[in-house]
Amino acid sequence: MPDHLRTAKPGSIVEYMLQQEAAKQQNAAAVLSSSPEVIDMAAWYEQHVALLHQFLYRTLWAIAKSPARRNTKLVKILEQAHSDIKSHTQKIAGNAVPTVLTRDGNHTIAYEQLAEARAKVQVLTAELAQAREDLAAAKVEGWLPAFDVMSTRQEELAIQFCQEIAGRRGEPGSLPDPVRLLEMAQALYEAERQDLCPMAKGDA
Repeated sequence: MPDHLRTAKPGSIVEYMLQQEAAKQQNAAAVLSSSPEVIDMAAWYEQHVALLHQFLYRTLWAIAKSPARRNTKLVKILEQAHSDIKSHTQKIAGNAVPTVLTRDGNHTIAYEQLAEARAKVQVLTAELAQAREDLAAAKVEGWLPAFDVMSTRQEELAIQFCQEIAGRRGEPGSLPDPVRLLEMAQALYEAERQDLCPMAKGDA
C-alpha cells in the first residue's frame, strides 16, 4: 500500500478517496497494457507490398535456375496468387494506400510500381553478386566446366571458349573479343561437324 494511504485515518473519507484513486490508476494501467498496438497502415502497406514483390521475384529467380523453369503453369499460378494477395492487401489498407510523386513533382505513380521496380533491382543485384562470387571461386579452383561432347577435342575447345569469356569478364571494364569468340565458336562447330560426319572434313 502506498505511503499516503498508510497515513490516512482508517475508515475516513480521505482513505476511501485515496483507495478509489489508486484503483483508477491500476485500471488505466491494465487498459493500456492490454490495448492493441496502433499500426500505421500506410507504412504497413509499403512494407507489405515491398516484401510481396521481393518474394515473387526471388521465387521466380529460383525457379528460373531449376528444371521447373519450363513449367509455365506453375509460373502462372504464382503470378495469380501474387495478384490475389495484392488485391486483398489493397482492401485492407483502404485509403492508406500511398502515392508517389515523380521527380518533377507533377505526376503521381502507384506505389506498387515503385515497389516492383525496387524488388527487381534487389533480385538482379543479388544475382550479379552471386555471379561474381561464382566467377571468383571458379578462378581460384581452376574452373573446368563439363559439357556433353563427343570427343576430347570438342571438350578442349568448349573449355577454352568458356575460359575466354570468364577470363576477360574478370578484368574490370574489359569485354570478350568478339572476333576471337567467333573464331573459337567456328572451331568448335567444325570439331562437332567432324565428329558427326567424319567424311565431311574439308567440305564447304
